[in-house]
Amino acid sequence: MTRRGMWHSTLAGGAANIWGHLNRPTDHLLSAPQSDASITYPNKKQLLTWSGFWKNRFKKEMVRDNSITDGMCLRVANSFYVFYKEDCSSIEMDLSKMDGPHRAIAVDAKKAYQEIRLGNFESANQVFSAPYESDWALAVGTP
Repeated sequence: MTRRGMWHSTLAGGAANIWGHLNRPTDHLLSAPQSDASITYPNKKQLLTWSGFWKNRFKKEMVRDNSITDGMCLRVANSFYVFYKEDCSSIEMDLSKMDGPHRAIAVDAKKAYQEIRLGNFESANQVFSAPYESDWALAVGTP
């Protein structure tokens, strides 16, 4: 839930959040007071993938534009796009207004950070066909 929440908050254009992984018994309200300190996440590589993907990519000029995809999209004018979609093996993208061809990469949001180079995407409708089903993020262009 935290991993997807971080992606959703970012793709909403950014939001202030406090994240933590609490390990309390389900009957914690009836038991002795528990610590509210966060413990280590069991899938910390997934959170590091979010961080690695967005490093130097999240820009204040970004606007949300989900009208050009069957997933979620943030873009800077017609030169830089980030797409995200969950539980999928493809992402549809309308890049017809993009200001020329741009390099694209994909990242599996459920795994350790590793960019898959997709080559250049042209100014046209595009479909990213993933090698398998997962939660995928794409960056098209250079921020």
